[in-house]
Amino acid sequence: MKAWLSHLFLPQDSNNHRAKILHHQSLAYLIIIFIAIQIVFFRINTSSPQVLGTTTDISAQELLHYSNIERIKYNLSPLTLNNSLSVASENKAKNMFQFNYWAHFSPTGTTPWSFIKAAGYDYVYAGENLARGFTDSQSIVDAWMNSPTHRANQLSSNYTDVGYAVEDGTLLGEPTTLVVEMFGSTTQSLAKLNSEKNALGATTIVLSPTPEGTGLIPTLVGSVGTKMVKYSFINSILASKTIAFALLSMLIILLLLDAVFIEKKKIYRHIGNHIDHLLFFSTLLFFVLLIGEGVIL
Repeated sequence: MKAWLSHLFLPQDSNNHRAKILHHQSLAYLIIIFIAIQIVFFRINTSSPQVLGTTTDISAQELLHYSNIERIKYNLSPLTLNNSLSVASENKAKNMFQFNYWAHFSPTGTTPWSFIKAAGYDYVYAGENLARGFTDSQSIVDAWMNSPTHRANQLSSNYTDVGYAVEDGTLLGEPTTLVVEMFGSTTQSLAKLNSEKNALGATTIVLSPTPEGTGLIPTLVGSVGTKMVKYSFINSILASKTIAFALLSMLIILLLLDAVFIEKKKIYRHIGNHIDHLLFFSTLLFFVLLIGEGVIL
């Protein structure tokens, strides 16, 4: 066993002074095995998410809480959870799953404002934010704040109300938790905010309606006051990420050891450049670290 492991991982005469696992055939086998594992993970995740799936804990109340913490930091009035906007967000989320799209506007041409109007919300300003693939409320708000356009929505003084939808389903062939957030303000809500600010000696907000559509700045989303909680025996994203990280880290370490060995032994081999291989695997490792971070629109 010791000799076999040495042959597999260490440069020596038996493997032409290059770890067997770094030979092209061995690398091809590793890639095939890794792809097979990912396919198995996907199948089990789809059929038995309680066994091998994604652990998720997201709620509208938490999204509102963390968002208002950020607004208060900048002396902005906190947003109020609005039922009509929450209904609009929920209908938009269901529409996205139904027509299988990841965009602000549906393939049929339905706009975000259509859902807001249909829910009975007579807006002056309105905006929509989308997010998918996140597992907790805090990471969603953090992602909003780290994106200039989403941050603009989060900190806009034009909005007084907000609605959230947190829906679970399959989007673009991938099981995911979709979060939709819709911002809005009405003449009445802005007038109330104006009167409150005037009482404090603050600047009055001008009630000038924006043309339909101009209020749209990409961002994430929430839920109709609902809470999405899922637990799985094994977190598929974490498991997949761990396997990929371990595999790539091992290959990078072996390449470094191999480079040190041939330099020390002054061995010449007609093979690819170690730097190219290291850069390639290091790039893959970087993208692996991004797995499961979620996507915003």
